[in-house]
Amino acid sequence: MLLNDIKFLDKLRNYEKDGINEETIELLEPYLKQQGEWLNLTFANKASKSAGGILNWVVNIHDYHLKSKIVKPKQAFLVVMEGKLKVAMRELEKSQEELR
Repeated sequence: MLLNDIKFLDKLRNYEKDGINEETIELLEPYLKQQGEWLNLTFANKASKSAGGILNWVVNIHDYHLKSKIVKPKQAFLVVMEGKLKVAMRELEKSQEELR
């Protein structure tokens, strides 16, 4: 059983959150939509602190995934633009040297 794994907490801490796929998110969403009805942090914490912690982790991984879909394209664009800036700065330096 997964919860009996001695390294379970380490696996959660080191979880490759950028590698989560859309299918996993789609499978989680019906459960997460029930938050507030029977699935909520207060209820989970009453059942056990571990259950509350795991629920909190799942909700945060889900939120991270949704937000990363907005941020990742912007990060990729930033890398491209930084590369173009570097090339432009080299050209500027060459032009300044020619002017001197």
